[in-house]
Amino acid sequence: MVAARFFAEGKGPTEVAELLGVAQGSASRWKQAYDGHGKEGLRAKRHPGKKSRLRSADRERLAELLLLGPGAQGFPTEVWTLSRVATLVEQHFRVKYSQSGVWRILRAMGWSCHTLLL
Repeated sequence: MVAARFFAEGKGPTEVAELLGVAQGSASRWKQAYDGHGKEGLRAKRHPGKKSRLRSADRERLAELLLLGPGAQGFPTEVWTLSRVATLVEQHFRVKYSQSGVWRILRAMGWSCHTLLL
């Protein structure tokens, strides 16, 4: 937003880059965004990341499998771990996730570590 103020004062991308200590290419992109959309063009935009490989129906089925418990899925104890959930997802949906990826899916489904213990 500081760049927007400088652009409004008539400063160019080269001068803005020097004033803010950024690359001239960045200031040029900001100027283009400012010229096209004003201050709104400079607002940070969310980047949602990759689309999930598990469909909505898959997530519903995953919830059903989790509620049956680890024992029903062939695990020796009744404790869900992220590693076990990742294995379950890979076995049933043929999609491989890291433990952090599994955690993001569970959080998106409204699950928590407490939910998994029930």
